[in-house]
Amino acid sequence: MGAAEGTNPKKIRTIDLIFVTTVTACGALFFLIVMRAMNGVAQNVWLVPFFCATIYVAFLSIFAVSVGIKKLLSPVIFISLLPSVILMPVIEHIIVVISMYFIIMYGLLTMRHTLFNLLTIDMRTIVRSGIFYVSFGLIVIITSQYYFLLKENVDHVFDASEYVSMVSMVTDMALKKSNIENVSIDKLTIDDFLHFVIQDVYKDKSQEGVIAPKQENNMVVRWAGSMGIAIEQIQSDIEMQAVESMRKNIATKIGRDVRGDELASRVLSELVTMQMHDVIKANPTLYEHRAGIFATIFFVILMSIASIGKMIAVIFAQFGFMLLRELKFIHIAKTQRDAEVIAL
Repeated sequence: MGAAEGTNPKKIRTIDLIFVTTVTACGALFFLIVMRAMNGVAQNVWLVPFFCATIYVAFLSIFAVSVGIKKLLSPVIFISLLPSVILMPVIEHIIVVISMYFIIMYGLLTMRHTLFNLLTIDMRTIVRSGIFYVSFGLIVIITSQYYFLLKENVDHVFDASEYVSMVSMVTDMALKKSNIENVSIDKLTIDDFLHFVIQDVYKDKSQEGVIAPKQENNMVVRWAGSMGIAIEQIQSDIEMQAVESMRKNIATKIGRDVRGDELASRVLSELVTMQMHDVIKANPTLYEHRAGIFATIFFVILMSIASIGKMIAVIFAQFGFMLLRELKFIHIAKTQRDAEVIAL
């Protein structure tokens, strides 16, 4: 006794049309969002593309398993990959997409083959059997898209705004090192960050919270005391001048005015971007091979986080398949199946 999907191979069902529309739409949305993230347009860095990728892979998996007419699978998958070609119409990239199409198809057909070799339908086992090939194919396509974007756009050497979360993490570490608590990294302005940096450098360990040079009996402190001037006011003025000076220095380096109320993560990412541009452009060899270098780094990063994406995609696929069963779009039937065994 085994389980099998109850489908009519001669008739396109409503669920098939829904999947055709959904998969192609997911493909278009996914590659569009990825392209926007590569150009530094996306505000949520790579979190949104990562989420879209897991949804896309989940829908591909469910479609491969549930489609009633197997012949629909191949053209629909190909159409869903076309947006990458439209966004990056380069011959070499087209060849990459076509090559990866066959790898993705192999992964999806592996899932379908696993389905018909199981006695009970277990989406987790089915999806895991071919998801490596699907995710690998998509990663190579995205990497190729990024590579040719770097080759065509001379100025697009490195954009740290794509890695704002990393900057936020560094900022968070700096605040913890300075024992600054109850500060929201998402709302931290560049002036606030510079204040914390100055506090960390000039904090008087003997007077908690007081900003002053570390020497206890320095000339400024003695002069202020003799003149009857509040040392706190001098410390505040010195701190404000230091912040303003650092802000002007950052503005000069990034080539625009910095008011002080901008998010620290954004300003710091721009600073990192400009410094990386200077380093790369100063080295002719590095600049000449920048596309290959950064694309390779990009590929390694994507492969390293792919395991998390695959886990989430499997969960989404399980949930989606279960939901479709509950809504009666997919029906499970039982059938007799012959099997070969070794006679003992």
